[in-house]
Amino acid sequence: MDKLLGWVKQIFVISILSELVIHILPDEKYEGVVRLLCGCMITAACIMPVLNIINAEYDADIDLFAKTSQISELRSQIRFSGKDSSDVMIEKYIETQQEFVTKKVMEEGFTPSEVEIVIDTDEDSDTYLDVQKINIAIDKKDKKIFYGENNKEIVISEKVINLRSSIAQYYELNSGLVNIYIL
Repeated sequence: MDKLLGWVKQIFVISILSELVIHILPDEKYEGVVRLLCGCMITAACIMPVLNIINAEYDADIDLFAKTSQISELRSQIRFSGKDSSDVMIEKYIETQQEFVTKKVMEEGFTPSEVEIVIDTDEDSDTYLDVQKINIAIDKKDKKIFYGENNKEIVISEKVINLRSSIAQYYELNSGLVNIYIL
């Protein structure tokens, strides 16, 4: 809602400034050119949100393709490597996923104490190397996000719910498999 209000305000300000510029022109022969330029600015302000949405969807598709191709490539490398090498590759993969989740948690303003990623390690499974479950421990200093005024009732904030759903969506998990708790 705030974005929509900001967008409307931006168009309103551009319109007012356009009319102001037209009224202070020294000569009326420039009015047509100024109106054309101001109209272009208002049009650009109107279509920018649509272009941002299209660009965000395109970036998400590219991100999903990159993630899928990386997992497929890793599966192939692990299957053709020895046991010791595959264990190291899996550990590195888990560390990379933990770093990604930690970064996401920090971007939302939380302080993660611990991030645990559970992956499918059964080579014969269709979901081999897919993330199965994520446990995120938030530092005690962020407890105000979970507890209400009386410090007894647990109140999960919208930020926690949004974080859980965005991580679940990225890993194509049920949001119930992304656990966020205070350590």
